[in-house]
Amino acid sequence: MLESVDNVSPKVIFTDGDPAVIAAIRVIYPQTQHLLCIYHIVENVKKKAKSKLHGDSVKKFVEDFYHMRNSYSQEEFELRYQNML
Repeated sequence: MLESVDNVSPKVIFTDGDPAVIAAIRVIYPQTQHLLCIYHIVENVKKKAKSKLHGDSVKKFVEDFYHMRNSYSQEEFELRYQNML
């Protein structure tokens, strides 16, 4: 991959959180920031919510999470986050 981009490291790489991939990124691209992709974050939120909440509470929590995620400002995000708690 380095050859295909003229030995320029990407600033950010998004992954699904696989530990082997994360370790490889740290070795090959030590200056690159690693982030989890939003799809996998959402899937994990759903999975965790289902294990902790029941019935309509799961649906409500996931909907609130989507609203929080879609905030246009940090202030809006923090307000929605507080409302989720």
